[in-house]
Amino acid sequence: MYQESEQQFKDQVNAIELQKNEEINDREKECAAWKENIRVLEDKLNERDAQLQEVQKNAELRKQLFETKSDIESLRSEGNSLKTMLKDYNEQFCFRDKHNFLKF
Repeated sequence: MYQESEQQFKDQVNAIELQKNEEINDREKECAAWKENIRVLEDKLNERDAQLQEVQKNAELRKQLFETKSDIESLRSEGNSLKTMLKDYNEQFCFRDKHNFLKF
């Protein structure tokens, strides 16, 4: 009787240990799955960061291009004004012969 009780107790302890080990294994699997999900999300975040940096770089380049176009237009307008002023000056103050008249 004592041996049977002792065996039952050992069987119960073994069953509890087996159940706890299964729970530990389940939790370790769950933890591994969470770690993998976190790794995937970090990869996606890094990819999005790279895309954002590219977009910001492109936006800066577009801004510089617009500024350059504006500068070119301003210079072109200023050049046209200077040509007109020079032409007016030549018409008013220079002789119209081919030696003194500046041509464009």
